Amino acid sequence: MLGNAIIAFIVFGAFMRAGREYGKSGVGWGAIGVASFFVPSLVIPLLVTLALTLGGANRDAAMGSFTLTGLLGFAGGVMTTIWSYNKLMERAIDAQAAKDAQAAAGSESGSPYTRRTI
Repeated sequence: MLGNAIIAFIVFGAFMRAGREYGKSGVGWGAIGVASFFVPSLVIPLLVTLALTLGGANRDAAMGSFTLTGLLGFAGGVMTTIWSYNKLMERAIDAQAAKDAQAAAGSESGSPYTRRTI
C-alpha cells in the first residue's frame, strides 16, 4: 500500500510540474498521470485472470498467476504513463510554438515601432 502511495506521489508531482510549466492545470495533469498508471496496473491482472478462468483454467491456477499478471499490469501502467506524458507534452509544446509564431508574426507586421528597410 505504501508503494502505491509513493508511486502516486511521484507520478502526480511529475505531471503537475510539467502542466504548470506550460500554464496548464497542474492538478488536472497530475490526475491524468495517476489514472494513466493505476488503471492499467489494476485492470490488466483482473482481465488476464478472468480470461484464464473463462478459458478453462481452474481457479487455483488462475489466481496463482495473479502475481505474474500483476507484473504485466505494472509494466503496462509504466508504458501508459510514459505514453500519456509524451502526448501531453507534445500537445503543450505545439500549442506554445503556435503562440510564439503568432506573437512573432504580429510583432513584425503591425507594430509602428518596427523599422523596415527596403
